[in-house]
Amino acid sequence: MKDQNSVLSFYRQLLAMRHKEPALLEGEYLALNEKDPNVLSYVRRYKDEAILVVLNMSATDQKVGLDLSPLGFAAPKLGVLLTSFHKPLPGMAAELPMEPYSAFIAKITK
Repeated sequence: MKDQNSVLSFYRQLLAMRHKEPALLEGEYLALNEKDPNVLSYVRRYKDEAILVVLNMSATDQKVGLDLSPLGFAAPKLGVLLTSFHKPLPGMAAELPMEPYSAFIAKITK
């Protein structure tokens, strides 16, 4: 219960974020990469706020394309809110490398 890197701690942070971020609570769901059978990725948008959620549901590393321009984010900046990654994240690129069974949640700004 005291381990900051435990699954329990991760879920506590996730639940707290859901109640703190209006986009996660009330935002419109916009699917991304719908044809990818391994990764669930979407944006939740509410008023002037947008949050990106990427979940690798597979046991292998994945690279997720992040073209957010159709949603009005031509050159987005991502502020990481929560991630389960065990190694440092690269800078914003066209693809996000995802570890097996990992989660990445970030606030999107223009």
